[in-house]
Amino acid sequence: MYDGQPVTAELTYSEGWAKENGLQIPEISYSGNTDAGDYTASIIIDGQTANAEFKISKAQMEGVSVEDCSVSYDSIEHSVSVGIPEGAEIKFGTQEGSYTLEDNPTYTDAGEYTVYYSVTKKNYVIVTGSAKVQISKISAVVTNKPESTRPIYNDSGQPLVSQGTVDGGTLQYALGDNPDNVPNEISFDTEIPIAKNIGSYYVWYRVVADKNHTDISPSYVKVVLADEKWVTFKGVLYQSDESTPISKANITLMKGNEKIDYEITQSDGKYEFTVPTGVYNIVATYQSTKKTEIIEVYEDNKIFDIIMPDGKTESLLTVNSNDNDFSAVVGGLDKEALAIRKSDNLEAEKSLSVLMTVEAKTQETAKNSSPFNELVTNSSFMFFDTQLEKKVDSNTTVLNSSENVLEIVVPYEKISRRDLAVYYCEGADIEKFSEITSKENGTFRIDKENKCIYIYSNRFATFAIGYTPHYKVTSSVSLGDFTGNVSVDVKNKNGESVYNLDDVSLEEISFDDISKGHYEMTITWEDGVENELTVPITVS
Repeated sequence: MYDGQPVTAELTYSEGWAKENGLQIPEISYSGNTDAGDYTASIIIDGQTANAEFKISKAQMEGVSVEDCSVSYDSIEHSVSVGIPEGAEIKFGTQEGSYTLEDNPTYTDAGEYTVYYSVTKKNYVIVTGSAKVQISKISAVVTNKPESTRPIYNDSGQPLVSQGTVDGGTLQYALGDNPDNVPNEISFDTEIPIAKNIGSYYVWYRVVADKNHTDISPSYVKVVLADEKWVTFKGVLYQSDESTPISKANITLMKGNEKIDYEITQSDGKYEFTVPTGVYNIVATYQSTKKTEIIEVYEDNKIFDIIMPDGKTESLLTVNSNDNDFSAVVGGLDKEALAIRKSDNLEAEKSLSVLMTVEAKTQETAKNSSPFNELVTNSSFMFFDTQLEKKVDSNTTVLNSSENVLEIVVPYEKISRRDLAVYYCEGADIEKFSEITSKENGTFRIDKENKCIYIYSNRFATFAIGYTPHYKVTSSVSLGDFTGNVSVDVKNKNGESVYNLDDVSLEEISFDDISKGHYEMTITWEDGVENELTVPITVS
């Protein structure tokens, strides 16, 4: 084995053999040949040659170190780490067995690369091997998130979000229906979505990364294309301690059976809605707890924080109607649920649901409507049935009354309606509620500006809103060739004059505001003598 020292050899022989052959052989030694290789030493004695063959084998090379490189993408060049002994040479290749590169290969882009190498040094065995350069992708970064442009509806179509920017990829957008479901793959495009119609939109965006980055999963921006008269309100959803925010809870805004909008609370528990002014039910749902509250929104930037109850407590409202105009909302259900849990001494592990059902009805379908047949004959009624029930675990009980006075808000159209009243009917008894602002049981108030009736009750059966409708009525009378002055007098069935018109046009006699019922219209004119014509009128 090569060790850097000259090889030494001595020639030995049989003394008897030498004498026998009459040879005089001196003491001979050989010294030389340091490098590895195959050698022959020859000695010639009296014409005879003696050969000694020997080999110096290459030594194993020490001190070769080639280490893998494993880094995350950083846009600079990377290579394997190389260490070789003094006097050695190394060459590289990108294929095994081919070492043609003088320099250590470098790589910048993400990927896994294999570097082959060969280390040579005189008198040493060649060292070959491979090492890897592993450059991992890093996540793309959204440097400017797309933000809602808070557009105002103008019927022209406009981008819903600002243009975002990204490092390491391309932003793509898609329009979704809600914050729960990501649009399908083919919906995404680099164009920012445009909308024309009033309402809430969910603009989803994602990052399709380049070769050195990883994609960013879709997120969304909620955008409300609002009328100028719409208002914004916001708040925070808290746990029962009134200080710990709740994230990833559903906040739904309801009006009757119509879902107006909904959000998922942020990490700090915040939510925000932009909606038309009005009265709504806001429903917060988190795990096994659901809370229904009433909210009035008539001014911008109102703050409405929500405190969730303890335990498995739910306050629920169901509104049944084929007509979205019957957008009833109810207040106080959340307080009633807490009152029941307390009064019934329900343990924490008991689940409690308090459900109120409000259902629009006609006089023919309402449960307790028959007594209304005897009410004022020229009145009209809007009916709705109500029911309150509690459910403890799996046991359901219909409640005759509530501990709290609940607030029922129903819409009404004030145009052409007079003498509005609220009635409650259970069985054969009708009770007329008092129109005052005390919010006591058996009272109601009218919000004429916002076209709402607030009804306060702790009993639940059939409600009716009665009114006398008024109409605009037109009629015409032909008196032949007469062209003089005509006066008109309209009397109700009691003989009371309700309309007096002078100097009218016979082609169009108009009564702008008259209730339904039976009337007599008397027309008076002079044509040499005073004439009078009476005809019946029925407004229905």
